[in-house]
Amino acid sequence: MTIDPNQTRERTAAARAAIQAPYGTAEGEYGPTLFVSHHLDAIEPEYWEMQFQSPSPEPKRILNALILASAPCSCGLVEQW
Repeated sequence: MTIDPNQTRERTAAARAAIQAPYGTAEGEYGPTLFVSHHLDAIEPEYWEMQFQSPSPEPKRILNALILASAPCSCGLVEQW
């Protein structure tokens, strides 16, 4: 099956918007807000500096850096779009 690049871009944009929209709201308290705050607290500043040139990057930058993937394939690995 061939993956249409336009469809991939649309799905990626929709997924990122759905992940980012609830950040900082009551709806996102146990979703993206918790994800970012937990990782900012748990990971050493040196890692953030290496990845984002900042010891404490903006949450949106962290959410934008997520690698989006499709559902797991039958081999047990995740197929990237």
